[in-house]
Amino acid sequence: MKTNPELCLFSTYRNIFIAHFSNFLLLLFLFAVPQTSTCQLVDNSTADDHELTIYVIRSVGEMNWESPSTLYKSYIKAYTSHIFRKKMSLTGHLFVKLSTPLLEEPLYAGMCTPSRKERRDFVLKQKIGLGVLGASMKAKLEDKNDLIKKIDYFSRKNELAFITYHLNQEATSRIIEFYKVFTSKSQINNIPSDYYGGSLWPRYKNEGAGCSAFGIAILQIIGLLGEESSSWVRNVNIPMNLIGGKFNEMHKIKSKMIRRTSCWHNGRGKEEIDFVPFSIYDPSMIYNWIIQQRALPNRLRTSGYFLTEESIVPGLSSDRRHVQINADEPIFIPRTNSNLFIKDYLGKLNNIQKESQ
Repeated sequence: MKTNPELCLFSTYRNIFIAHFSNFLLLLFLFAVPQTSTCQLVDNSTADDHELTIYVIRSVGEMNWESPSTLYKSYIKAYTSHIFRKKMSLTGHLFVKLSTPLLEEPLYAGMCTPSRKERRDFVLKQKIGLGVLGASMKAKLEDKNDLIKKIDYFSRKNELAFITYHLNQEATSRIIEFYKVFTSKSQINNIPSDYYGGSLWPRYKNEGAGCSAFGIAILQIIGLLGEESSSWVRNVNIPMNLIGGKFNEMHKIKSKMIRRTSCWHNGRGKEEIDFVPFSIYDPSMIYNWIIQQRALPNRLRTSGYFLTEESIVPGLSSDRRHVQINADEPIFIPRTNSNLFIKDYLGKLNNIQKESQ
């Protein structure tokens, strides 16, 4: 039987048409019908997502705050046992990351001292003793380049944890405004972020900050400093006889005096004559709190906190987008109390102002 060439050609084109038309119908179906499995995998984030992450690094050795003696001994033990580590956090560290479409890129920021030299001079040369806890000194404002390296290093050492807060735009704008003022020259010609100190609180006008105060103050100005923060803070009364140098008539405090003091002052007596109250948010306590919260079942965990599993670093998350900002509450407030550490700091600022006039 002879084959009709025209019929074969027609049949071939028909098959090609049917195949292409079938593919077209399949594609039309895929685009037209909602795909349930794909929707479940879509990221719920939107252009309005604002996230504040508080990172904490625990101290390289457990700091024992039971007494001046135990604090001194635990510090020396941590230093000597890890002396060959290129990077270590002797007393812990805290810094923040703000991710928001209001900024071109995430803001990384933290407070530290540029070196240990000034601190060593306070203790070894000026012999101010436990005055070093509250003394103000030169600061370094850490940025993205500094902190991404720390995140990488301390996560590999299992010494890093975090809390991520989901915020609304008003809270985020308030953080950005705080940061701009804190890192800019003030009316008295000082830049608050140039100063580091355990007694400084950055919400007070013209004051610098310690590393933990910087992050915790941010939580405070957006109304997120909850009851759980009471378990993050150390409160002690430093005996006046363990504070020396410019803070106490140039007395020299020897290390053996601290080693032999087995308790903090009981608070009976006069401030700045018998003792000086001292409070600090301890990054190691925050780190331990995060780890403890992660170990609890959902029903026992502090309300509003949830496990974060998408990172190898242990963390918690909390949705605080519903928290409303009180627009009448100022970001920066005047200090209403003082102590000998703050008086010394304000004296530095007065000298700067006089020199600039």
